[in-house]
Amino acid sequence: MTMWLAGLVASPAIAGTYVYWVSSGDSIGRANIDGSGVSAQWQYVSTGQVSGLARDTGYLYFPNYQIQSNFRSIGRINSDGGGLNTAFINATSGQGLVWSVAVNSTHIYWADPGRGTIGRANVDGTGANLDLIQYSVNAAIRSYNIAVDNNHIYWSTDNNWIARANLDGSGVQPNFIPGNDPRAIAANNTHIYWANFSTNRIGRANLDGTGVNQDFVITSRPPLGVAVDGQYVYWSNYYSVGNPNSGSIGRAYLDGTGVDNAFISAVEPTQIAVGADTEGFADGFE
Repeated sequence: MTMWLAGLVASPAIAGTYVYWVSSGDSIGRANIDGSGVSAQWQYVSTGQVSGLARDTGYLYFPNYQIQSNFRSIGRINSDGGGLNTAFINATSGQGLVWSVAVNSTHIYWADPGRGTIGRANVDGTGANLDLIQYSVNAAIRSYNIAVDNNHIYWSTDNNWIARANLDGSGVQPNFIPGNDPRAIAANNTHIYWANFSTNRIGRANLDGTGVNQDFVITSRPPLGVAVDGQYVYWSNYYSVGNPNSGSIGRAYLDGTGVDNAFISAVEPTQIAVGADTEGFADGFE
């Protein structure tokens, strides 16, 4: 497995790779990696609300919730659009709210700000642990957006920090990297990237938390989603209120040059992921 998404290790893009995004809250959009072949609502995946997106070998994963019916789960769909399962993992209980999801080669992780926890399950959906990391005692650092790489879990918090822990939930660092209203997170072999919603910026730092640059990329609108592959960092430019067609997917080289804020036109884009039909990984939004 060679490509990671919002929060996973990346390698050079290959033919047959796609950009995916949550569109209009209930569907997934898709385009070719060069921005062509846009399908604004490629697949409808929920009768409720989808708040995140993750990608791995052959599948896309998404938090799926319907407040009125107390239905809160992680859904899964094949990368070709078939095999939709809106309740792949029952990922919360009580007043929980599954908000974002990330995946690596062995596990699926999710953030539950309603319960103040991070959960984990095996990639086949078994062995769900709703309380891998617990934060119910401190709402200020409850988890919203989540990402993973080969060694760590990362999540954004209410108090403008990006937190970090080991993949088994140990070694929690609640104040790992500061942010400016940080939302989605992504990582590759060298850097971590995040969406600074309140300042229209993409931030970047080294994986050890040093070299923080809050203004790595200037976006055209408040960014929600972020993803990375072997050549580019991608982000969603949130749409103007009352004009859902004003959203877009932006793209820049991994060194921050070549910024294109209108790379793909998108309807109400929130979370994004990138990957090939046979490889991948990603994350969620607030």
